[in-house]
Amino acid sequence: MNGFRAMLMKEVRETLRTWRIAVLPGFMLLNAVASPILAAMAPRLLTATMGAGVPALPDPTAWDAYAQWVKNLTPLTVLIVIVTASGSVCGEIAGGVAPIVLTKPISRVAFVMAKFAAATLLILGTTTVATLLTWGVTLAMFPSIPCGPLVGASALWSTLAVLSLALSLLFSSVLRSAAGAAGLGCAVLIVLSTLSMWDTAARYSPAGVVAVLPKLAQGNSVDWAWPAATSLASTGLCLWVAILALSRREI
Repeated sequence: MNGFRAMLMKEVRETLRTWRIAVLPGFMLLNAVASPILAAMAPRLLTATMGAGVPALPDPTAWDAYAQWVKNLTPLTVLIVIVTASGSVCGEIAGGVAPIVLTKPISRVAFVMAKFAAATLLILGTTTVATLLTWGVTLAMFPSIPCGPLVGASALWSTLAVLSLALSLLFSSVLRSAAGAAGLGCAVLIVLSTLSMWDTAARYSPAGVVAVLPKLAQGNSVDWAWPAATSLASTGLCLWVAILALSRREI
């Protein structure tokens, strides 16, 4: 991969100096703080909204905070990943950046993989910080609770986020429009959410990530190995096809 390191540094600098550093981290950190607070105040808010006629609700627990965190991860945060990555390739081609970059000793493999690596670092770094923040705020709002289920759910979600990133890079390498790439990425997310209701797909495909995330966050024992493995394998396949598509595309 000629020029991978130089291309990666370029992508990292662009991430740190543009709106990309604010969108995904900003939303995830806000979600990390808000999820435990919303879980703790949900009964009061519902009573205040609906009036005294609302049946008595059980007291909220720390598990509700974890459930709220996961609920906001899928699909909202995945959609942010898709939209922010949808113009990564086609946007630079249309803007004339890619032709200049690729005339230097930078291969198209390095071009795609550097974008994937930089965005993955942002996703994993933000997820780690936001998960720890969620646990800290949860401890402040509720009695002590283990962080294992929360960490496990966040780690499993990361496989879906990285797959969504790879899909966006694939569509961005094939299409000329960032809007079209984002639309296809959202369509795939809808399909995965629908397939998560089918037992076979939920057990052996990336759709299973959507199905088992809430259960995993609640501390239940779930079979997450196949969904995680197929998500990572699909990520590799999408990157390979993206590189092939870009290598055959005239820029």
